Amino acid sequence: MAISQSYKAISTEFYDCIKPSALEKEILFYTSLLTGIQGPFLEAMCGSGRLLVPLVQFGYEIDGVDNSSAMLQQCAQRLHNQQLTANLYDQDIQYLSINKQYAVIIVAYGSFQLLYPKDNALKALVSLKKHLQPGGLLVLDTFIPTDFIMSDTSNFYNRRLVKSGVETIELVSRSYLDRNKQTFTSLNRYTKKSLDKIAIEEEERTTTWYEDAELHFLLQQAGYTTITSQNISFQAGDKSLIYTAR
Repeated sequence: MAISQSYKAISTEFYDCIKPSALEKEILFYTSLLTGIQGPFLEAMCGSGRLLVPLVQFGYEIDGVDNSSAMLQQCAQRLHNQQLTANLYDQDIQYLSINKQYAVIIVAYGSFQLLYPKDNALKALVSLKKHLQPGGLLVLDTFIPTDFIMSDTSNFYNRRLVKSGVETIELVSRSYLDRNKQTFTSLNRYTKKSLDKIAIEEEERTTTWYEDAELHFLLQQAGYTTITSQNISFQAGDKSLIYTAR
């Protein structure tokens, strides 16, 4: 079977089972950040609304953009189920084209690191800057996979099963670490089983990571001049850094 684009239908269902909503600590961080700032706001690479929907619930005027139609459909459904509204755009942020500028643009936990190779990440940063208001703020939440890096192997295997009613989705993942390129590539196979049906989806996903000085330099290349970083982790495990740039 050919490898598919990331975050298609079954992948989205699986993701929503394991990450139905942002953690309370993460939501509080962003509500504190946005309080007192006149919108509009944008969550880039918003996925199925893990963070966007709670922020809309808090009353923030926030749009969402993602290049996964399956994720955006689920985000729209979540908003509809709670009688909420938000503008959603099916676009790749490297080529973002929204006729609006934003006071704050958020790229939440690790999403920015799915832009690979790093030339694509630079394109995205330039594109996002064009959509910021003068003096507007970009927020990048990033992580370094310290457990992977410090391990004595470069190959990892993972199997996980989730259940939703009479359906189950099994993920079998094989990941390969390249410490020199600062990437890990995962080959994922999702098997969804219901009463009388089996569906399979496969994807290849590369995640890259950045040391602090490297991401500062990348932001400077993209035209940001005021850059700060702080060590804030919303969950245990990986080393997390949140960057703000203007």
